[in-house]
This record gives sequence, C-alpha cells and structure tokens, in this order.
Amino acid sequence: MKKENLFLRWLDHSLSEADRTALQDDERFSAYEKISQAAQYFRAPEFDASSSYDRLRLKQQQQTKVKRLKPWRIASAIAALFVLGLLVVNLTANNTTTLTAANADRLEVSLPDASTVQLNAGTSLSYNEDKWEDSRQVDLDGEALFTVTKGSSFEVNTDAGSVRVLGTVFNVVDRDGLFEVTCFEGRVAVSFPDNTTIEIGAGEGVRLLGTKLNRFETATARPSWVNHKSIFKSTPYKIILAELERQYEVSVDASTIDKNVIFTGSFTHEDLETAMEAVTVPLNLKFQISGKKVTITK
Repeated sequence: MKKENLFLRWLDHSLSEADRTALQDDERFSAYEKISQAAQYFRAPEFDASSSYDRLRLKQQQQTKVKRLKPWRIASAIAALFVLGLLVVNLTANNTTTLTAANADRLEVSLPDASTVQLNAGTSLSYNEDKWEDSRQVDLDGEALFTVTKGSSFEVNTDAGSVRVLGTVFNVVDRDGLFEVTCFEGRVAVSFPDNTTIEIGAGEGVRLLGTKLNRFETATARPSWVNHKSIFKSTPYKIILAELERQYEVSVDASTIDKNVIFTGSFTHEDLETAMEAVTVPLNLKFQISGKKVTITK
C-alpha cells in the first residue's frame, strides 16, 4: 500500500498496528505525530470530524477532477488546527460577564467574591471573571449600589471617573453628564480623568456635573432609588426627565420647554401620574400621558 494512503488512514484514525509499524520508518510520520499530540492540548469549538470528512469525500466524488490530499497537506491541515486552537484559547480567555437591568426594571447580582450589586433601571455592569482573583474591577454604565466584601482593592470604572475601595457600601451614578458617588459605610477614593482623587467616608459624597465638582453630606443609609423613589438636588431638568424614562419605560416629549432649568425635588417609581405631577407642578408645567408617551408643555 502506498504511504500516501497510509497517511490518509492515519488522519482518519483507521490505521492498523501493522500499517503504523510501516509508517514509523518514515521520518515525516514522527513530525506529524508531534503536531497531533500538541493539538490535543487545545480546545476548539465542537466539530464533528467524521461527518465533515464524509461530506468532503462526497463532494470530491461529485467533482469532475478528484484531488488527493498529499501528506504535506495533511501536516498543513493539522498545523492550521493547532493555530486555531491557540486563537480559540486567547479569545475565550477574555471571559467578560455583562449584566444589564432594563428600563423599568432592577437587578441584584452577586460577584465572584460574594460582593453584591443592585443595578438601577437602565444600567449595565461588566467584569472579567477569569481575572477576578487578581483584580476586582467592574465597568459601570448607569447607577448601582455596591456592598463590597473586605479583601483586595475593589474598583468601579466609569467614563467619568473611577472608585476604589477595600470593603464598603457605596452608590455610583454615571448618567447624562452626572457622575456622583455616595459612601454609606467605610471609605472610598474617587478618581477623575484629570488625575484628581478625593477620599470620602460614610455619610459623604462627591458630585461632578459638567465641569463643576463639589462634595456633599447625606443622612440616609441607602440611596433613595432602592426605596422606589428618585430624589434630586439642583439638577438640570433634562436629567430628571431621562430618569423618568428609565424608571417607567416611557418616551417624554419636552421639546417646547427649557430642559436646562435647575430642579430640586423627587418622584415616585410606583405611579406615573403621581410622578409627573411631582416634576411638573413645581415648574408650572402641564403634562399628558398617552400610552408609553408623555408630553410636557407650558
């Protein structure tokens, strides 16, 4: 039997012991064996080699010209699988978990170290589980309340800044040009893109609105949103309307009014009409609710 056929049968795992002995005298066989053994250490996506090989043979039979796979092509195919295995390992090593609370919804999750996070409506959180033991880091887009177990440094990254703690309870907001961190237990360090870092303790907070940075104090034990209520102090009206849209999953049309006016007040998350009265009456505005659309006028 020609050695080319023996190589094909070896690739198809149908080589007898006698045939294997015949191949062992060929110096190419040793190289192919090493490549095959190395490829076993890599895990590629599930692939039915038998059925694929059958389809390949059927396709070859249907063609006018039949090309026989040469031994060097066999080695190339195995080497390609070897490289593919490396690629798959590198891609799957970045095991990022993303959690999202939809509008008008909330989500409470546990992180790998038993720290817990409550996500407010319209918020997403992501972290790399594979790297968690070495680096407790999460990326946040929206608003969330963190209860962090003691241990190595824990970091929350947002587009507007980052928060670093060891073990504490704190709330982070990163929405519509507002970046705000409130500490309820322990201490946290808040860093900004300009390399400014501010440390705050329990009952303290720091707020960046546009380019204006200030500190504040709070007497509450938790953020208001966990009790189904949003509270605002000296906040642009457009931010209040955006939060209304997230909490009730509605579309607010306020095109005829000034959305940059500064508002101080609150609204409930449990009744849309009551919430609309709370944010319109103080400004002498009117509103109309039509299904999922709310229109605000003077």
